[in-house]
Amino acid sequence: MFASTSRHLYHTKYVTPINRMLSKYMNRTAVITGAGSGFGAAFAKKAASEGMNLVLADIAYDKLVSIGESLNIDKSRIKYIKCDVSKEQDIKQLADTAFDQFSK
Repeated sequence: MFASTSRHLYHTKYVTPINRMLSKYMNRTAVITGAGSGFGAAFAKKAASEGMNLVLADIAYDKLVSIGESLNIDKSRIKYIKCDVSKEQDIKQLADTAFDQFSK
């Protein structure tokens, strides 16, 4: 038996969001720049809801951590990087961190 809410379908026996179980992005990794606000923060929220691992980058580290903590995902699935995308060294560090943390 399935129950419906305005946002999700739930199997009433397990009360698990069906759309989350079927996410094709589950356990994949999203690297999001500008994640401390605006579109970047919105992308981070969507990626977290899809069950993705997150590498969040922003020049404003405090805002970045605040957004990340609001996502309520396991700390092992999220990494924060202070990054200025106009600096080549920062981009290299971002890529290296993403691969080191989440590559299989």
